[in-house]
Amino acid sequence: MITGVEVVFIHTPDPQLADWYEDVLGLSRIYDDGKWIEFTSQGVTRFALDVTAENPSPVEKQAFMVCLRVDDINKEVERLSGKGVQFYPDREHTIFDVGANLVATFQDPQGNWLQLSQCK
Repeated sequence: MITGVEVVFIHTPDPQLADWYEDVLGLSRIYDDGKWIEFTSQGVTRFALDVTAENPSPVEKQAFMVCLRVDDINKEVERLSGKGVQFYPDREHTIFDVGANLVATFQDPQGNWLQLSQCK
């Protein structure tokens, strides 16, 4: 039986992308061997970057959607907008009600889509 998500990761050719996750999103690196870069989390889901080879396979080209839990989505959208984060479709219309959660979708500097999620 599945009881949660163990790890969510993004394939990237650029290990420097980890700096953006630290500096802009405020995540803390707990492991970095240059190939696998993992960040801390308060819950049971782990989040990491998988640094791909120079010629990535089709699987390694896939960017996965990562949904990051927040307590106050409006406040976090405001904070990240202030750091230059681009939201979809735009800053004013980014928060959507998807049932049990409110979500806001944005991109990191390489075009990977991520979401903020707040339980209602």
